[in-house]
Amino acid sequence: MSQDLRRTGIDLPEEVWRLIASYLPERRIYELLSVNRTFFNLALEARYRVVRWTKLDKKFLDVLHRLQYVLPVEFHFCSLVLKDFRSPVIAPRVRKLCIRAWFIDYLLKREAGLNKSYSQPLGGLVHFFSQLKLQREKKPVAGITDDYSSKRVMNAMISAIEGMSSVELHFEWRDLPITKDTKAFLDYTRAAFDRSLRKLTLQAPITKFKELLVITNFAYLQELNFHFDFSTSTFDHDSDEIQALSETILPFIDHRRTILRSLQLSSSSTVDLSKFFLALPVLPGLRQFGVDISFHKEQLSDPSGVVKFLTTHSHSLLSVQLKTNSSFTIFNKDQMLQKKADSWKRINDLLLAIPSCLSSLESLEIPYVSPQETIPLIRRSCDTLTKLFLTDHFLSVDEVTEVLDVFVHRPLELRCLHLEVDSLQATLIRLLACRLPDLHTLALVYKECPVDVPVSGE
Repeated sequence: MSQDLRRTGIDLPEEVWRLIASYLPERRIYELLSVNRTFFNLALEARYRVVRWTKLDKKFLDVLHRLQYVLPVEFHFCSLVLKDFRSPVIAPRVRKLCIRAWFIDYLLKREAGLNKSYSQPLGGLVHFFSQLKLQREKKPVAGITDDYSSKRVMNAMISAIEGMSSVELHFEWRDLPITKDTKAFLDYTRAAFDRSLRKLTLQAPITKFKELLVITNFAYLQELNFHFDFSTSTFDHDSDEIQALSETILPFIDHRRTILRSLQLSSSSTVDLSKFFLALPVLPGLRQFGVDISFHKEQLSDPSGVVKFLTTHSHSLLSVQLKTNSSFTIFNKDQMLQKKADSWKRINDLLLAIPSCLSSLESLEIPYVSPQETIPLIRRSCDTLTKLFLTDHFLSVDEVTEVLDVFVHRPLELRCLHLEVDSLQATLIRLLACRLPDLHTLALVYKECPVDVPVSGE
């Protein structure tokens, strides 16, 4: 019998095993982690892909404890085989780390309350950060769940950060003050991620960005996601926010204009963002752009800045997300959608007037207005789109049909579709199944669900 005939599944390349695993639900991969090394790695990658440090509870402590796991790495020195316990097992699997500032603030205040001996609250913590490399043990930090003092938790968090690479950092600051202790933690995070971090998400009031961007000035950022929080200040905060936008945030983006590939901007602030969008620099390598803002005249008095930016980058953009959020409180869903539609129409009209906008995209998300005002925008990318998201309008079956007619010449290419529909009907499901047979992902937000939803096996 030849050698080839005696081979088993264990001999398959990792790429083949990963392809097999791609057809399995995530829970099934967990069950198969003992099959081979590939399934073991896939299970760990799925389990620890996103780590959230948001509250001090047993789940957080358990995950933090596992992030300390290391494997001995053997190396040879003078005919001796030595083992170095500094190769992390779990931490490198993390792809997204979410931190809430109030959680760090809570840990620091908790320590101050537990340790009354310090002349100043946590006066020794900054020194602890500076001495961390000298104090770090080569063995895993064990027993966190038994003795979870704030200093010990901080020690474990920083140890976990050291083992991470290629991580997206999501930092939610809100309106907390930046103390020397929280700054020390951020400084160490920056030192750990400075060369590996490619995506940064910051959520804070605009006036806080000046302090945060100094601390999070990572060298090789390619993706930025900024959310401008509502300011609770009782002073004239609009002028301060406008100044922060022009003197802090714009220079930060401009400094990275040659390497940025993705820019996402969202806002719940009341400040007018018109001048900010008009002043955005040219980003020659930009592939993804998204906004999630209020297009109302009070928050965007001049919408031409957004359209100008889209026009300037039409040659490079592959993905565009244009979302409308509401700057007003309306409890009636229909009235809120109407308000959003009225504010979006100014942008929609400008986009219709410039044929190069939203052309040759692979992914598009926009509010739906009407067949006459939305279909022409979709048609500009009818030969390239693989993902389409239409929001803020409940479409009828006829309107859905008009959207699908755009892709009649390539029904197998559209892979992801998100629609908001008047009613979830069997007729609609059949229509989608027939017109888009190779659709991978379908999301339907429906206004009402009649009794004829179940599709018979006819």
